[in-house]
Amino acid sequence: MSTEANEIRGEGEVTYLKPAVLRYREAAKLLGVSPRTLWLWTKKGIVPHVRVGLGRRKLILYPIDELKSWLSRQTQVTTTQSEEQKQ
Repeated sequence: MSTEANEIRGEGEVTYLKPAVLRYREAAKLLGVSPRTLWLWTKKGIVPHVRVGLGRRKLILYPIDELKSWLSRQTQVTTTQSEEQKQ
């Protein structure tokens, strides 16, 4: 799975699809943290994620829209806390 758009060819037209989810390395890069930090956040339930499959084949995916919303909320909380400390 890649963050790049996938190409689908139909009859005379090309459609590009963006992925809806990321794997942990791609999600860590999007958030600007190390993969280890993302894994710790995932284990603690801090960051939104989806577990797919069972046993050894289990996969953890990070929905892009939920990650962006989560990151936006974190930025707002940090900004509000900074403003309160200045007062």
